[in-house]
Amino acid sequence: MLGVFLDKETVDLGDIDFSALDNSLTEFHYYPATQPEQVVERIVPAQVVISNKVLSGQPLRVVV
Repeated sequence: MLGVFLDKETVDLGDIDFSALDNSLTEFHYYPATQPEQVVERIVPAQVVISNKVLSGQPLRVVV
């Protein structure tokens, strides 16, 4: 199972332990920042998406 964190640098000042996330899924990708045009490309393969401030700039349709 893949997880992505779209904007890790908005919350991480080096004081957060992300090991629980790393250990909770088979694979986790951390992006320091994500531009609106990158959102869809990065979230399509993921089952878990974490975002603090990223906006897609377009409506996203979630299909479960």
